[in-house]
Amino acid sequence: LLLSRSRAVLRSSLRFHVTNMDTIDYSDGYLTIMLAMRRVWAYGKPVHLTPREFDMLGYLVKNSGHRITNYEILTYAWGWNDRDCVEEDVHSSFVSLQRKIEPDPKHPVYLISKDGEGHSFLSPSLAWQPGINK
Repeated sequence: LLLSRSRAVLRSSLRFHVTNMDTIDYSDGYLTIMLAMRRVWAYGKPVHLTPREFDMLGYLVKNSGHRITNYEILTYAWGWNDRDCVEEDVHSSFVSLQRKIEPDPKHPVYLISKDGEGHSFLSPSLAWQPGINK
């Protein structure tokens, strides 16, 4: 019953029609991510991401709770065939992504970055996540 009600609230609050809730990869009432459809909503409003931002977010979500290095993002998320990509590109895309999806980008809860350690997608609703020491 609770699951059915949650799904109904989610469908109505996001103002979009989802025929299959299995297409939602992540949702917590504020942030909803649908990787297969390449769509993201924050507080019920669509978030417009560049292809690189979306690829980065998708890779981080698929590896949620683990620290992902710049090299991993360049190689696996962006297909590092483009030698023009450098670690600064990862940083600027990450910061841009934080600005677009975080409720308060100065105090991020979803997209966490630690210099020299990597980037992570975290679910603020979980107290502990594998791979991350708090």
